[in-house]
This record gives sequence, structure tokens and C-alpha cells, in this order.
Amino acid sequence: MSKHRMVNGRLLQMNKRYKQLKESQKQRIGDWMNEAYQLECEKKLLRSEALEYVLRRIEGANIWIPEHEVKMRYGAKVNRLNRRRSRKQKKTDSGAVSPETKDEGNPEK
Repeated sequence: MSKHRMVNGRLLQMNKRYKQLKESQKQRIGDWMNEAYQLECEKKLLRSEALEYVLRRIEGANIWIPEHEVKMRYGAKVNRLNRRRSRKQKKTDSGAVSPETKDEGNPEK
């Protein structure tokens, strides 16, 4: 059983992993995932719609990677971005005082 197939005149490795992509390809896909997450938050898109946005961009750039690899990577990225967003909200909600403003109220002698 071969791991390669001819698809539209291109020889593709069917079991390709995300980590096997070039660094520039990973960077572009990561940027598209960030864009999709922003759209998901701002326009209240469903996760499947945001994922479809990423998959269309990948296909348009002629990068071949199996869909399940992109789904796994997007799910992990969304979890990280959600944690980051909730930490930011906690900081702004608690009214955390920065060290610069704390020192301004108490002038040194």
C-alpha cells in the first residue's frame, strides 16, 4: 500500500503531518488561523465556518495537508487563544494597577 497518490497531476503524500510543512507554510497557516479566530469572535461564526475559512485559504495557496491535521491544529490554537483572552479579561476586570501608576501615588522622599 503506497503512501503517495497522484491527484490533479501532483504526487501527494497522503499521510503528511503538520510538522512536515515548511516553516513559511506553517507561519501562513497560523496567521490564517488567527484571522479565522478573530472572525469567529467578532462575527459570531461557528467553529466549522471558521475552519472552512482556513481550509479555503490553504487550498488557495496550493498547500496540501490532510483536513484532520488542520482541524487538530486549529482546535489547539483556539484553546490557547481562548485562555489568553480570558487572562486579559481577568486583568482588566480586576483593575490591576501597573507598577508605574502605583509609584506615582507615593512620591519618594
